[in-house]
Amino acid sequence: MRTGRLISAAVFLVATVVCIGCAKRPQGILNADAVIPAQMVHFGFDSARIGSDEEAQIEKNASWMMENNAYLILTGHCDRVGPKDYNLWLGDRRARAVKARMIMNGVPEDRILPVISYGKSRPIDKRPGVKAMAMNRRVEFVVR
Repeated sequence: MRTGRLISAAVFLVATVVCIGCAKRPQGILNADAVIPAQMVHFGFDSARIGSDEEAQIEKNASWMMENNAYLILTGHCDRVGPKDYNLWLGDRRARAVKARMIMNGVPEDRILPVISYGKSRPIDKRPGVKAMAMNRRVEFVVR
């Protein structure tokens, strides 16, 4: 009786592994929630203007996307200064500015999934100070 259960479990396990191995990953989908190898784009205080250094970074990100047939979500972030609603709006403006530049660099609009603003709710550097706040004013590129 116990041997029958073991055999059934083994058959189920092998069948599952075979099905998983045969399943095809949808084209254009990479590791979910992975940040692409290129760096984030950073912004000045209270600004959604893209600087020349950041423009070069966007070009690298666009090239990587095209080479890897990737889809992504752009997430906008702010430092801790200012009201929550304002920072949500500013994070959205930043993400939309980067999306527009990605499209100008040849990325099809449908490859950029909805932009998201987290405002000041997801800092990457929680320490006080100018450098920490500058790191938090960013747009991240999240592969989907």
